[in-house]
Amino acid sequence: MKGVRGVILMEQQTPQPSVLRGCVALLLIIFAVWWCLFRQPSTYEEPKSTTPPTSSLRPDELKRHRQTFVDFQSTIAIHRARYNGCVSTWQKIFNDLSRNRISALQAYERLQALQKAVDLLRWSSWKIPESLPSDVYDLLRQAENDYSLAAKAFYEAIGFAMEFLDTGSANAYTKAKERLQWANSHILEADLAIAKAKKKLGFK
Repeated sequence: MKGVRGVILMEQQTPQPSVLRGCVALLLIIFAVWWCLFRQPSTYEEPKSTTPPTSSLRPDELKRHRQTFVDFQSTIAIHRARYNGCVSTWQKIFNDLSRNRISALQAYERLQALQKAVDLLRWSSWKIPESLPSDVYDLLRQAENDYSLAAKAFYEAIGFAMEFLDTGSANAYTKAKERLQWANSHILEADLAIAKAKKKLGFK
């Protein structure tokens, strides 16, 4: 009887062929979706300017592009103001901490909030006008990338600063200073690229 019951249980536990076929088909579908999403190279390409470089344009065309740039400058100004605001908050946190106006715990909590604000800057897009001359467009894309890298380095600096406050690690302190230097370097590179773009458009 035990043997019969064992066979019956095995039969109950053994999937039917139709069920097996369904499982195999489902696995194939899942694999196909995974392959399309993660293994196939992306066909998406970032938009690029179709306007010739500034050296190929007439004075009246450059004048028109200067106005486009002037209109776009507000985007750069807003992004820079937000970044500078985060830097000011960072400085205030550590000034207050050094003067015992806040505790290490309060500084840690404020750094957490600051890191969220900086994280938004890492992923913000400038939406550079594609109608700008190709050389100007490329310089602005370079500046946008440098701002993003600056925000990334700043974000990491905040993380190491929080680690320093939490553990007193000298290594974390060193890395925080290093990341801040990287951030400053990228901001300078961005400013240089923007200045070059303005010069190409004929701004004095």
